[in-house]
Amino acid sequence: MPKAKRKAITSEKTSKAKPNKFWARIDKRLEKHIAEVEKRKAAHMRERKSRGLSETAGTGNPEPEILIRARPKPPFRNVHDSVKVRERETLAKLEIGASRLGGLPDLPLGIQWPTFRRKKLPFVAQFNLAKFPKSVHRILPKDGHLFAFALISNDKRHWPPPVSVFLYRGPTSKLKRAKVPSEDEIWADWGGASVYEVLPATGKTVEQLGKTNASPDAWSLGWLFGEMWRDFGTAGKLADEQFGDGDDWINLIALHSGGSMLWSDAGHLYLLIRRSDLAKLDFSNVIGQACSS
Repeated sequence: MPKAKRKAITSEKTSKAKPNKFWARIDKRLEKHIAEVEKRKAAHMRERKSRGLSETAGTGNPEPEILIRARPKPPFRNVHDSVKVRERETLAKLEIGASRLGGLPDLPLGIQWPTFRRKKLPFVAQFNLAKFPKSVHRILPKDGHLFAFALISNDKRHWPPPVSVFLYRGPTSKLKRAKVPSEDEIWADWGGASVYEVLPATGKTVEQLGKTNASPDAWSLGWLFGEMWRDFGTAGKLADEQFGDGDDWINLIALHSGGSMLWSDAGHLYLLIRRSDLAKLDFSNVIGQACSS
């Protein structure tokens, strides 16, 4: 056989053999990955059972969605004002108890700023339920204020994310604006923020705006109740990851990344609760997690 022909045949055999070896390596890696996933699932299941929990946490039927909408912020008085000046003025112009994301909370007298390991949790939101649509009062009172605090951190010591959600049902006159905490008094999130930009807010129904959480715009801050974004799974799945018990987990508050709030890579913050706890207005078992694609 001529030398050139032998070379061509050898080259052809090599080119055919290489893809087979390549896909064999891919298959082997895939098998290894699947085995590792199954191993983690089995360990997770054993841990749940050792804690006396149900095999998995499940998702309940959500309450109708209430959209959280941004309200206009006052303009800069002059171009030389700093962001801190504008933030201070925005907060000063908001009445005590007004719904908003970020800034400083208007805490009820006698209730301290929630802490985790002796430092304050970042303040996320407060909602004056009296100013929200009537549909929210199917399950939440019409005369209360809902407060939310959460720390989203890359520090493994802060997993699962520490959160605090509570409902205050007393008069607005008993609310007092908290003082600005010093840097060593409050935790900073994964991006270094601790006191978030003030975003005045209001609540609207889907019918009022003809929108859903799947179509955010410049005025969209998030939503109460409703569904999670499909890309991020279900409330039950997130609860299961954090060893939540029960089969009725639903979304309580979902917030888009906005202002100085950056939930992971421009994702969402979800605060989840069991329907059975929400029916009792028990917020002691709320879990939080940032989700990003």
